[in-house]
Amino acid sequence: MPRHTKAFKDKFKTRTSVERTNKRLFIDYSIERVRLRSNMMRFAMATFAAVNIHLDAWVKHTNFSFVDTFIVGAA
Repeated sequence: MPRHTKAFKDKFKTRTSVERTNKRLFIDYSIERVRLRSNMMRFAMATFAAVNIHLDAWVKHTNFSFVDTFIVGAA
């Protein structure tokens, strides 16, 4: 179904934000493409990806920089 159609937009609106987030997580981190033998490993990769997303958001929000940490530590 092409993304520019009304049918796609109507279908996309019915999805929850969690479904959208999970699908994005699986696409961004290629979890579905990895040949995993167990659901536990797939869950572990998804968990690590979620932690990474939250850490990335925290770094952007706080403007945290390791360079500043090294400069303070060296002084």
